Amino acid sequence: PNDSIWITIPINKKQKFSLNKEIEINNDEPWQEDHLKKITRSYTNSNYYKKNYQLVFENFYAKKWDYLFDFNYNMLLQIIEWLGLKIKVIKESELSSKGKSTERIINIANELGAETYLSGVGGKEYMNEKLFLDNNINLEFQNFVCSNYNQVFPEKFIPNLSIIDLLFQNGPESLSILQTWFNLKILFLSDGSQKIGMGHIYRSLNLADELKSKNKILFLTREKISYQIFKKNYKTYFIKKSDINGEKLLIKNLNPNLIIIDKLK
Repeated sequence: PNDSIWITIPINKKQKFSLNKEIEINNDEPWQEDHLKKITRSYTNSNYYKKNYQLVFENFYAKKWDYLFDFNYNMLLQIIEWLGLKIKVIKESELSSKGKSTERIINIANELGAETYLSGVGGKEYMNEKLFLDNNINLEFQNFVCSNYNQVFPEKFIPNLSIIDLLFQNGPESLSILQTWFNLKILFLSDGSQKIGMGHIYRSLNLADELKSKNKILFLTREKISYQIFKKNYKTYFIKKSDINGEKLLIKNLNPNLIIIDKLK
């Protein structure tokens, strides 16, 4: 179906507010069969489900899971492996840090020698940001925006689905697609020449150099001198000053996330 559906794991209600590691799955309900049936029905015609993932999923769901944490943790490790991420996963239970709320996070970060803590955007409601500042730990809030990618049902793009939606249709390209979402495409509109001055060029280059490590930098200029300078380090487009419609069309086709203008009108 060209729509989203929820799949959930039933738990024993009496443990609803227990620690994550203590929450038991209610295996009296046929949730594993239900999950696998819905996943297979939705993705049987995708590019990679049958070829790369179906057997692993079938084996995963054939196993008896007693605790919700164990299912989630092992599924997380499998997703990390499929994406090809080279990261170490550490359980909080393996650490000695204590405390409550923000203090506990600070203690964990210090124990691990972390310099930056990345929080979900909801953390703004309850995080004590001053504690991070006092402990010289950078606090960043995730600002994730799901961009379009190739889905099994192309008629209507549905954002914010499970990671398996990306994997089953895009396979080994999934990580590259994810990485592009965290990198902005920034287009500089900047001109410089002996007549109008070179300040626009060097201001733009200095800013581009600051931004290039995490973003894709492009330049569009109407002066030949600035074109020759910009193209040494960045992908650069040249267009005549008189070609206003051509400039608009090029910008539309480049589809940048951000445009920085440093030029005379």
